[in-house]
Amino acid sequence: MDQRVRDYLIRAHNKVIDHYRRVLQATSLSQPERERIQKRLATIETELQTIRRGASNPHLAQAA
Repeated sequence: MDQRVRDYLIRAHNKVIDHYRRVLQATSLSQPERERIQKRLATIETELQTIRRGASNPHLAQAA
């Protein structure tokens, strides 16, 4: 993966993670909404770890 693409994906994932964390802290959500956001947050955090490790991921390869 091109380093510029990798850097962009890292920044983008960090912004999404920050957003989800703020939503979880700042708003009153129903339990199903909160669970959905927490699940999505975990997915994004896992993707970020994959990007940082530089591991091959078919989903990320499409972005390159």
